[in-house]
Amino acid sequence: MEGCPVCSRAFERLEDFPLAYITKFERSEIPELIGSLLKRFHPERKSKMVGNQPLPKNVLRLFQESGKYTLSYEGRVYRKTDHHHGTQWYESADDVTSTVKKAIAKPEIQASLSALEKFVGKEIPTKDILDLPGFNKVISAGRYNDLSLCVSEIKQIENGLRECSVILTGGWTIGSIRVASINQELVQLGYEGRIIR
Repeated sequence: MEGCPVCSRAFERLEDFPLAYITKFERSEIPELIGSLLKRFHPERKSKMVGNQPLPKNVLRLFQESGKYTLSYEGRVYRKTDHHHGTQWYESADDVTSTVKKAIAKPEIQASLSALEKFVGKEIPTKDILDLPGFNKVISAGRYNDLSLCVSEIKQIENGLRECSVILTGGWTIGSIRVASINQELVQLGYEGRIIR
């Protein structure tokens, strides 16, 4: 693993490397419905566990009638998942679909994604990537006024190649803690981290 030539600290993330050779830009599929802050629901019985509230009867009826695994009802996104022992679990979250789609359409985000796509096959100073407008400028969409792009490492592949996700993230602050409530992957980026020799 490459490391700092001065202090020998291992480089583990895109931000650690002074240069990145971009090998891949792949847009992620944006779901039809996007929720945040999931809570669990179980349709068959009440539970005293936190977050295990009974699924509203109207929502259960909609699932049964539509055959869908994800649906929106009264400002919330509900998602059905198969759980162990053949039971169904239902997750619920605030519907942030329109907020995410508005944010993706913002000029700052579009400019950043276009630039990243043009970087494929080039060696770029990492600072130039992280200085793109979507990464360093907070934007507003819907009721969220602190949306921006960030990089999240996925894995190291082989021969020094790595993958990371470019994520649209946003949330709010409780005291000194920032709670992420939107966390939507937009792009998978492949790169080879390089040092200046």
